[in-house]
Amino acid sequence: MPLIPREELLLAGKKKLKNYQLRRQSMNNLKTDPTTRKQRPSSLLLDKSLPSLSSLQSMDSFSSIGLPTPTSPCCRDFVKDSTEYPSSPPLEKKATELTSTAAKPSFQPFPFTHKHSKPLRHERSQSVIDYSTQFPNTWACSQTRILEPLHKFDEAMVWMQQNSRLSTENQRLQKALDDERSCTIRLAETLAQTELELEAVTAATVSAASEEKIKTETETETEKKECGLLTATEVEEMLRQVRAVERRRWSEIVERLERQVNQLRTDHKKLK
Repeated sequence: MPLIPREELLLAGKKKLKNYQLRRQSMNNLKTDPTTRKQRPSSLLLDKSLPSLSSLQSMDSFSSIGLPTPTSPCCRDFVKDSTEYPSSPPLEKKATELTSTAAKPSFQPFPFTHKHSKPLRHERSQSVIDYSTQFPNTWACSQTRILEPLHKFDEAMVWMQQNSRLSTENQRLQKALDDERSCTIRLAETLAQTELELEAVTAATVSAASEEKIKTETETETEKKECGLLTATEVEEMLRQVRAVERRRWSEIVERLERQVNQLRTDHKKLK
């Protein structure tokens, strides 16, 4: 959007204010000057923005009932200040002459001293100045469309759709990765706990086997003492049988525990 020079904006505002002040001054002169009202009634009728003759003539009746009029004391300051501005240009003067670069009076608000006094109705300026010629930058800025078509809008929309789809897929994969990590952590904890249980069972089995062996030996010695008839060969045979039974039981326990450990390790490797 092009930047408007500050001097051009100030000049445009001053010209607009000047036209407005001239318009208000001409309207005030028509309202306050009775000779003007009598001499040029047709010009008032042609201008629809000015009040009618009946309303101007009824101002005297308004002053009789206490309402403020341009000639009442509450509006004398207003009329006095309004005369300080330059007189209105003649009606046949061209509009282009109003755009001269002469010194402009500074704007001052109209004072209203009475609490019931009201400013006159705002009249829009009827200036026909060609602002597009005198202020090209301002005119171009005011006529420029605010919403302009985006360059390569279709490509941008496709990129946005692809980016949204990739973001969704990335979130899904991130969630799946978090689930796999949590599952791997749970399996590792389960495997460690199972190994601890296996060690505890192995220690208990060894302790039970040693106790059973000691018990068996004790019973054997007791029987030998009681009987006293068994030969050394019979005693060795009995010990061999007892040891074979113990070895068989121990091997079964160890094989069962090894199978459980191997199964847990296989499951852990598959998940990885």
